[in-house]
Amino acid sequence: MLKATMGIVPADFVQRMEDHWRHELNNAPNPALIESWHQIATEFEHHIKHHDDLEKAHEWTILSPPTGSGKSESIVIYGAMLSKRADEDHPGILVVTRLIDDCNAMAERINRFGGRDTAVAYHSDVSSTIKLADLKNWPVVLMTHRAYIMALDYLGQDGRIVQTWPYYHEYIRNGQLPQTSTKSYPTQNPFTSTRRLVVIDECLDIIDHRKFTLEDLRLTLGAIPQTVWDDFPSQREAIKTIIFFTETFHEATKDGPVPELMHVMEHARTLLENRLNSDQMPDFSGLIEALGKIKFDLLQLGKYDPTVLRQLRRKHADLLFSLGHVLQSWAYYAKDRGFHTFHSARLLVPPNTKGCVVMDATANTNLVYELHEECRLVEPPSGSRDYSNVTIHTSFGHSVGKTYMEAKAKTLSRQLVDDLNGRLNGKDVLVVCHMGVEDKLSKLKTSFQLRTGHWGKVDGSNEWKNCDSVVIFGLPYLPPSWSPNVFMALQGGRTTAWLQDTNQRDNGVHKDIRQALWWGQIATNVIQAINRVRCRKTIDDKGNCETTDVYLLLPHDELANALVRDIKAIMPGVTVRDDWDYVHQKRSVKTSKKEEDFIQFFEDAPSGTYLKSDLVDEIGMSVRTINNIIAKYKDRDSDIRKALESLEVVYRVDGSGQTKKALFLKR
Repeated sequence: MLKATMGIVPADFVQRMEDHWRHELNNAPNPALIESWHQIATEFEHHIKHHDDLEKAHEWTILSPPTGSGKSESIVIYGAMLSKRADEDHPGILVVTRLIDDCNAMAERINRFGGRDTAVAYHSDVSSTIKLADLKNWPVVLMTHRAYIMALDYLGQDGRIVQTWPYYHEYIRNGQLPQTSTKSYPTQNPFTSTRRLVVIDECLDIIDHRKFTLEDLRLTLGAIPQTVWDDFPSQREAIKTIIFFTETFHEATKDGPVPELMHVMEHARTLLENRLNSDQMPDFSGLIEALGKIKFDLLQLGKYDPTVLRQLRRKHADLLFSLGHVLQSWAYYAKDRGFHTFHSARLLVPPNTKGCVVMDATANTNLVYELHEECRLVEPPSGSRDYSNVTIHTSFGHSVGKTYMEAKAKTLSRQLVDDLNGRLNGKDVLVVCHMGVEDKLSKLKTSFQLRTGHWGKVDGSNEWKNCDSVVIFGLPYLPPSWSPNVFMALQGGRTTAWLQDTNQRDNGVHKDIRQALWWGQIATNVIQAINRVRCRKTIDDKGNCETTDVYLLLPHDELANALVRDIKAIMPGVTVRDDWDYVHQKRSVKTSKKEEDFIQFFEDAPSGTYLKSDLVDEIGMSVRTINNIIAKYKDRDSDIRKALESLEVVYRVDGSGQTKKALFLKR
């Protein structure tokens, strides 16, 4: 293998990082930090060397140095050091960052520190001035997470490159194709020279969640004109068959609750095979392409509206894409907020895609890496950061879900500000909340500098890096389909028993992997949010940060305890105190110990249907105890009723006679 394709010697990189840390960032490194930089350079070198290795080229290496330890700075300095080489000696780097601003800033600094322009940021803001086809001439290309996911998406499930990925991955060294190892890595990439290092800064969502409802199928079937359907008879028959099957299934189960079920779609596939007289499921790609010629807005609105047209095309295309995937893969059925819904998911990184290095401070709480068979987690050196100057003030026993808080956003926001005005006077405060709360909250008058961000729009941002306080006002709960989707996208389809029975879901050290995934992702999001403020930056050779206060509203259940545990693990030295005497959003109930256990079960439980008979085993209570709780629930003024309603849990009886079933429904 040519020396021209090698990376930077780790010792040389560490020396340059030390100089950068001291003289350009005015900070002081410590031994653990230095070891962390050596680890980063070693893994970069590993991927560059093994780019053509059949066994190692598709490996994902996960590095998890803590926030503020120089992950992004390492990418900049590594790219700048490689700039000293001629282009034909450059291995080629693709860097994937979360935000457009990150792309721009990183490219500018690589070029400035490197002394010449070797890096380019390519995204929607520059696509009119920089041609996609010209990226192959740049040694370093920076792109966003979203663009990377879209490029991988075009690869398809068989790994066949169709569209944009080659343009990002290709690198022609001064127009000369380099000599390659005889042990070349097989690919259908038409470009024979590719970047030897791909680095992803911060965690990346590599799971594509797919679902569709009976109502979605009906709308798409009716929206597409018959003239188009005439060219796609098997695709039309597929939609009609799934509609017929779902309606029949609904009729057969209408007298009782329907829990999550695997393999329902397999029966629908069998019915479709009989109707088509073929075991080959229809390909929807041609029909999706044909949507581009349909003027849905004219058909439905009687006027031309390009925005509505794009939205309708996207909506129907997503449905057809999801249906095509479900017909080829696993899927499960669930009653989702009253709608008959089929769920599935897929890994957005197809087999044989080139590997990468992921720099993710919260990797240890993100179980996706653990379940992804091509991921290799590298344990970071301990001691690079010390969060002893961070104090987390907790308050337990609150309702913090999105539905509840958005419904009462105005009142809850006013109550929070009233509390914080006396507590954080003169402070610079970031409040992270649900999107439907942010607008109400941001308009209130405060005695402190109020800055707001909502879940889904805070990860990776440096906008609030100078804030001295952060308030977590509501938790980013996930839909119940999230964790089974993730697990099965990575590990393959499971059974109905796996979906319904917690005792069927042990995985390694995790007693219930579905629950562990759910908890881990919430912890990841919360820890990312906390580290948007000034605790992210080190100020001395001990890895300390400036004094930072965190205010955290929590429920009163196992999730709350798990969240606190994970925060302590990811932020070593942090102080956690149960000293925030916040009196609002509380469950002001007087209940027995058994009733408290019953409430705690539903605080932690994902949305779904829970039969009374199943609760006997799941909570470990007798039928008599549960019947007593139900009797109290029927009193609209009872504490148990108020507690369950605050959690959006209702009791009902479905069916009659022998089909009669008592159940609790958590929305």
